[in-house]
Amino acid sequence: MQKTDIYFDKGTLVLKQVPKYVNNQFSGVKWDRRTLTYWAPAYAYREIMLELREQKVTYQDYARQFIAKEFTLKEPLTPRSYQLEAMDAW
Repeated sequence: MQKTDIYFDKGTLVLKQVPKYVNNQFSGVKWDRRTLTYWAPAYAYREIMLELREQKVTYQDYARQFIAKEFTLKEPLTPRSYQLEAMDAW
């Protein structure tokens, strides 16, 4: 059985070897004829994974292999007066 591979690449998901009967069922997934792969915005990850499971498609999830990074502020951010007013009003 063919296995679908899912990768993360610069803000997008790349799907390789997607079965023909499935490829039209994913919302937001588009064919890229330059790379001959399907792609989707990274925020569609959850929906795509759920759809793959629902359709019982065998897959390898390489997109999940990421390195968590922690970004810290070099300087504290101080809200502007109108931002403080908006927060108080909310």
